[in-house]
Amino acid sequence: MAAGIVVRRVLAVMLPVTLLAAVAPLVIVPSALAAPTVQTSPIASTAVQTSSISVSGTAGNFFFSSPGSASISWGQIWEQDSYGFHEHIRVVAATKDGKSQYTFDFGTPLGKGYHFVDRFYRWAREYSGDWLPGRPAISVHGNQPGCANQTGSFEVRDIHRSGGNITRLWLVFERWCNDAYGRPRGVEHGELRLGYPATAYDVSPRVVVWPWTTVYPGQSAPDDVAVTVRLTSSSLVTAGTPSVSGADAADFPIRQQDCTGAVTAAGCTVWVGFAPTRAGPRHATLTVPTSAGPTRVSLDGTGGVGTSTWTVDTTWPGTPSHEVIPSVSAGDRYGVISQGFQPLPPPSPDAEVWTADFSDTQGLTPGTTYTYQNVVPAPPFTMDIAQGDGGCELQSGSVRLNDLGTVGPDHLLSRLDALLKATCKANPSYQVTVRMRFHEAADLTSPSPVTGLQITRSGGHVALTWKNPPDSDLAGVIIRWSPARNAPSVWWAGKTAYFGTGTAASFTAPATGPISITTWTYDKTGNVSNGSSTYLS
Repeated sequence: MAAGIVVRRVLAVMLPVTLLAAVAPLVIVPSALAAPTVQTSPIASTAVQTSSISVSGTAGNFFFSSPGSASISWGQIWEQDSYGFHEHIRVVAATKDGKSQYTFDFGTPLGKGYHFVDRFYRWAREYSGDWLPGRPAISVHGNQPGCANQTGSFEVRDIHRSGGNITRLWLVFERWCNDAYGRPRGVEHGELRLGYPATAYDVSPRVVVWPWTTVYPGQSAPDDVAVTVRLTSSSLVTAGTPSVSGADAADFPIRQQDCTGAVTAAGCTVWVGFAPTRAGPRHATLTVPTSAGPTRVSLDGTGGVGTSTWTVDTTWPGTPSHEVIPSVSAGDRYGVISQGFQPLPPPSPDAEVWTADFSDTQGLTPGTTYTYQNVVPAPPFTMDIAQGDGGCELQSGSVRLNDLGTVGPDHLLSRLDALLKATCKANPSYQVTVRMRFHEAADLTSPSPVTGLQITRSGGHVALTWKNPPDSDLAGVIIRWSPARNAPSVWWAGKTAYFGTGTAASFTAPATGPISITTWTYDKTGNVSNGSSTYLS
């Protein structure tokens, strides 16, 4: 949070979710701010509530259930600072054996006076860290040590209140750890379901979104996701063989599973991977069949778009004179850091690594050639390149910035095409020329949207028809919906109504109340159009 902000924070006492005891009352909202959205929970006061939390990512896979092997407590508070009001939720989960514990913090946009509602919260900054006005907050601390400069997003998929107090919450999150340069150093993603009526059995998570955008067709995501199935009643429940269905089912392989047979309170696991066969949005459904009825888990991932490589030509001693190697890049409109890497042949666990960075305090402009100058005072443009631990003392250098794309309010790097040239001081001197590309593609234009969307609602049945755009490279249409006034704002949020190339779809929704629907199109390159939203009261 910015220096100088005075914040009054008294987090409500953490209470076990299983008791559904009320947390501290919300502060009354001044009339100048948005009034709280209150939804009354239909849960009977005598009902037994269950909660589950699933976390996957760099640190591994972790699962918490209550009642069961873990304790889960949570609290909420309406906070005020110099920017205004926001709502804050903290959740603490710990296994009873003390081996694993997580703390989650989520906040509505700083100073906006909003309460949590069903919607997608994007571009979140670290809670109590580098939080900015108008931005939501996220902080996840647990089994991944040293996570700093946290950023991410989260979706509230369901929320119920009683007297302003949250009595039920379903939230899906993605949180990144970053270094001082904005380079991702780790990620965790998962799901929190708090205060739900007990059923015969439970599945967690019920929504899986792989967070990586650099898993290219033919590759596999670095981590599989564990879907846990556990008995939450005294009933006898048996499970059949889990399966994945949908047009992109092959992209979400079941790596292994031990859930065929009797379901126990200790639970069993279905391990699902992500291995895209094409670029762009990918979707499928995992079905866990049981004698008490099936549970379906939504699976989403993005196949890496474009090319992310280094093409290196060099006279650098001890390195190949020409090679094309994979790369990753990060940065913003002022600076870029890029790394090319090539694993050495087995059995060596090491890799050949190149690292380059360049920046301009006045901003980087595509179509510009920047020239290195070793002068005092230091000029706006700087650059550097190194191979492994060996640096380059620059004699001369330049960067031709062919293309640079950014996304979001922080202008994060989304696309790069740059040609770096460097002459390093030595006797004799040696040269390096590198073409750095990140998500670079020949086609950068997304397809046109669908037209003529017609919606018919009859009780709980919603039918849709539309016309597809004439784009020759159209790969598909995505339709997501939400039983709320806030439409899905990204293609992986909300509930899936349709994924394919047809012109009609239908889905089951509440017979009354608001429904919001968003449509997208995407092409064979993986470009996704802007969403177009429609609302039904």
